[in-house]
Amino acid sequence: MTSITPVDLDTAATNTGDYVDMRNYDSCWVMLLTSVGTGGDDAVFYFYEATSAAGAGATALTTGARVRHKVGATALNAVGQWTILTPTAGTSYDTVVINSAENETIICVEIKASDLSAGFTHIRVDIKGSDMGAAQLGGLYYILNKARYSQKTPASAID
Repeated sequence: MTSITPVDLDTAATNTGDYVDMRNYDSCWVMLLTSVGTGGDDAVFYFYEATSAAGAGATALTTGARVRHKVGATALNAVGQWTILTPTAGTSYDTVVINSAENETIICVEIKASDLSAGFTHIRVDIKGSDMGAAQLGGLYYILNKARYSQKTPASAID
């Protein structure tokens, strides 16, 4: 599902994602797709948890999320394998370590339902530019995994 509709990541200090309900899923892949931008203008993921889709009790989510990425100068289809990273646990992930700004990228961050603090049921991911100095198109998507209660019509993850 779309969290942040493709936008120019340079137009706002923060691109705020939607909340998604994790109660019926084991994990969520958060996928950022970006076009070629300007070197040094790397996006940063910020992770949040809340007790409702309205953002009640929102606080920074500390996660040791695994990161997978493909980075290509002009064509991602020329990049074969995904690269897997396991960054130090934290409340954000800076894509500067993979030189994302000056390349086309697909970056996937896995957040597990077990990462949430007791009583928290929803996650949100925001994207901020470190100093976005030029236009860079990007969109953020959620891919929910391993539904706990499989059924023909799955329960909505957006309240």
